[in-house]
Amino acid sequence: MFPDRPPSRSETDEEPTAPALELYVRSLSADTVHGPRESVLERLSRLEREGVVAEYTVHVWGRRVSPETAARTEAGRFLLDRIERFRDRSRRNATSTRSFFEPHEVTSSITGESYTAVTVPSLALAEFRDGALRRVTPSADGGTVRTVEDHLDAIEAAGATDRAGTAVPVPTPPFGPEASPETGGFDR
Repeated sequence: MFPDRPPSRSETDEEPTAPALELYVRSLSADTVHGPRESVLERLSRLEREGVVAEYTVHVWGRRVSPETAARTEAGRFLLDRIERFRDRSRRNATSTRSFFEPHEVTSSITGESYTAVTVPSLALAEFRDGALRRVTPSADGGTVRTVEDHLDAIEAAGATDRAGTAVPVPTPPFGPEASPETGGFDR
C-alpha cells in the first residue's frame, strides 16, 4: 500500500515500535465542517488507548502559512520545519505532496498586495517511528491519492496481530480520485 512501509515483525528481529502521530488541522472550531476531523480525532484516541499508537498530538495551522510571517514566531518556525520535512520525505520516496504543501502567490482581496503562502490541507497526518518521519498524508503516487483515513487504516492493520503474534498483512484500501475532504483527503 505505502511503498515505504516499515518491515513487518516477521521481517526483523526487533519488536516493532508503535508510531507517534501528529495531526494537523485548519481549525478546532465547532462552526467548521468537522465530520472528518472529529472522526479522525476519535479514531486516534482509540488507537492510542489500544496501544497501536504510542501518542498523538494535534496542531492547528490555519488555511495558509506565510513563510515570511511564520518565520517570526516559534510556532510558525515549527510549522515551516514540518512542511519542509514533509516535502523532503516526499522527494526521497517518490511520492508527491506538491499540491498539498507547495508555496504559491496569493493576492489579498482587501489590500491587493501579493505574498507567498502555502495553502495547507484541512487534515494532514505525519507518522514518526523512533523519532524519524516515516509517512505523511495526504500524498499522491501517480494517480493514487492517499488520505489521512487510508494512512490510519494502514497503521491500524499493521498494529493488528494474529494469535501467534505475527503481523497481519496490511490490506490495501481503495485509493484514487474519489479522495475528498469528506474522506479525510484535502481541499484548497
